Amino acid sequence: MKGKGRRERGTLTIREEAQRVIPDLLEDFLSRAERVVGFPSRMVELHEMRLAGKPLRYMMEFCTPNFGPEFASALEEVKRLVTLLGRTHDCDVHIPRARTELAVIRRFNRTTSQRRDRIPTMSLVQYIRRERTLRATMYHEACGILQRWKSEALAAQIRRSLVYPPFT
Repeated sequence: MKGKGRRERGTLTIREEAQRVIPDLLEDFLSRAERVVGFPSRMVELHEMRLAGKPLRYMMEFCTPNFGPEFASALEEVKRLVTLLGRTHDCDVHIPRARTELAVIRRFNRTTSQRRDRIPTMSLVQYIRRERTLRATMYHEACGILQRWKSEALAAQIRRSLVYPPFT
C-alpha cells in the first residue's frame, strides 16, 4: 500500500517532467537557427523553426508556476521570438498569394478594351511592398534575437532556471 505523500514508481511531477522535456525542446528549436540566420529566402526552414518553437513555448507556459522569475523571463523571450517567426511566416504566405492575384488582375486588365472596365492595382501593389518590408524587418529582428540569445547564452540560462527552485 502506498504511504501518505508517496508517488507511484515511474510518475513524475510537472516540475520533473519539465526538467526532462524542456532541454530537448529547446535544443531542437535552437538547432534550427543556423539554417535560418543569414538566409532570408529560407522560408521553409524558418517555418520549421517556428513549428519547433511552439511545443517549447507551450510547455514553458504550462510549467511557469513551478519555476522562478528567470524562467518566466525566458518564457517571454521565447514567446516573442515564436510570435515574430509566426508573423514572418504569415508574410511568406500572403505575399505570393497577393502576387498571384495581382498577376490575374493584370491579365484581366490587358484583355479589356475599355479603360473604365479595368481593375485598379495600385493598392495591391502597395500592400505587397508593405508586406515585403514588414517581412524583412521581422526577419532581421528575429535574427537579432537569435544572435543575442547566443551571445547571452540564453539556453544555458533556461537550463539553470530549471534546476534551481523558485524563491516565492
